[in-house]
Amino acid sequence: MRIDKIRSFLMLSTMISVMLIFGSCISPGYVSYEPSYIEYVRPSRPNDVSIWIDGDWNWNNHSRQYQQQTGYWANPRHGETYHKGQWESSIKGKKWSKGYWESNNHKL
Repeated sequence: MRIDKIRSFLMLSTMISVMLIFGSCISPGYVSYEPSYIEYVRPSRPNDVSIWIDGDWNWNNHSRQYQQQTGYWANPRHGETYHKGQWESSIKGKKWSKGYWESNNHKL
């Protein structure tokens, strides 16, 4: 009985190890081509100072695909500049680099 438990434990440990090793070989977020953009209607600008932030692409681990997120209006951040997201290419494929706010004082 005890040997059966040890064998079961070793078998389970081996299976988990193999899954972790092979799962880490897959590069999450890389695709061979950029997904098609879905056109959507931009809502009305809420005020004169708002700026449009283009939507990003989010990686879905289950489907192993990018999903487009709609853009939105945002108020500018004092002392910061928004850099929109972009597709980056490498030998692994294409990967989305999300948009971000950056301080204008970053080069002091």
